[in-house]
Amino acid sequence: MKTTPGGDRTSFYSRTVSQEAKRKVRRIWRRRASAAEMVRTR
Repeated sequence: MKTTPGGDRTSFYSRTVSQEAKRKVRRIWRRRASAAEMVRTR
């Protein structure tokens, strides 16, 4: 079982980065949705 140095680490790192990106995107979408709702109510 040979693994490249940092192979598992990089995969874990990329996974965490993707999760963070998804969270940021969700926050942005929530802000946009709330802004749209405010505009509609007005």
